[in-house]
Amino acid sequence: MSFCAKGQLFSHCDSIFTFPTSAKSFTIDNLGFVYLVKADNSIEKWNDKGQLLNQSNNKLYGKLFSIDVSNPFEIYLYYKDVNKIIFTDNQFTIRGTIDLNGAEQIQASAIARSFDNGFWAFDLSDLNLKKFDKSLKLQQQSGNILQITKATFEPRQILDKDNKVLVYNDSTGFEVFDNFANHLKTIAIPDVVAWQFSNSKLYYLNRDGIFLYDFFTLQHQILTRLSIEGCKGFYLHHDKLYFQKNNQIIVYHCY
Repeated sequence: MSFCAKGQLFSHCDSIFTFPTSAKSFTIDNLGFVYLVKADNSIEKWNDKGQLLNQSNNKLYGKLFSIDVSNPFEIYLYYKDVNKIIFTDNQFTIRGTIDLNGAEQIQASAIARSFDNGFWAFDLSDLNLKKFDKSLKLQQQSGNILQITKATFEPRQILDKDNKVLVYNDSTGFEVFDNFANHLKTIAIPDVVAWQFSNSKLYYLNRDGIFLYDFFTLQHQILTRLSIEGCKGFYLHHDKLYFQKNNQIIVYHCY
């Protein structure tokens, strides 16, 4: 995936269309499909023209904590209250379930799909970032994260992308690991509302705006002067900026 202007400040953002929605959150896959997580924990899949394609609601599992669409043909749904991961195809047909209450007794604060079809979990029982295959065989682990952070650590989001694993903790920021769970660096950006990562660039929303952090230059740069008042989330996909605020998702063409 590549973003417009290669991380430079957007001089213009023109509104294209709007999704009227009361979604709790949303994400976008690398094909441009939009996934809305609704208040009743149902999921809706839309195309980039604002057309509803599919929907699903696995009420049996309760609250949907996170959705990982990094592979749009194998979607990971994490139901934290019951400690289960459900993976589905691109039509939301369930293809399997991973019960984290098994022999390993994983107390996961967050999970993410791994690049090789397993998953990452941050295990609160021993404060380790761990990688498992689907049979719950442990493949990698980081060691106790307190040796790195020296602070309370209960991350709410993990992402495996571009040979890096990013773990976000509200009070301390981002911890970056490689695919073998070796710690690489800390990026101290607390209180981030939403974020994404691609091509060694971290895009994040906080109370001051939407920014880019470049892993090579180590510089932060604001991307847009759009008002972020009431903004609950954003996503960049090619030349489109999806902006969630006031019970709608506004889609902008940015250049």
